[in-house]
Amino acid sequence: MSRCMALWVLLASLTCGVGPAAADLPPPPGYVEKCTLESQQRLEEDCQVCGAYFGERDRCEKEFGTKGYKYRCRTYGASVWKEVWCRSSDKGPSGSSR
Repeated sequence: MSRCMALWVLLASLTCGVGPAAADLPPPPGYVEKCTLESQQRLEEDCQVCGAYFGERDRCEKEFGTKGYKYRCRTYGASVWKEVWCRSSDKGPSGSSR
């Protein structure tokens, strides 16, 4: 086998051993993100933004779901995204904490 052919075989075998890439595609032209803290949080609510990725899809649920927060929405993205989690705030009508 020639040296060039051996190099190609080596490169091909290394390339095949690599897992699929998890790259996001950009949003379509004109896309406006609807899942933001500002657009999702309502009066008398406490909302949090949580970052997640494909390798740990349930990260936000583990972090906020156990604290009484409910999933509200997820930003655009296939491999990396943010989620908004909300719950009723502990503030009374006067705005002070109970």
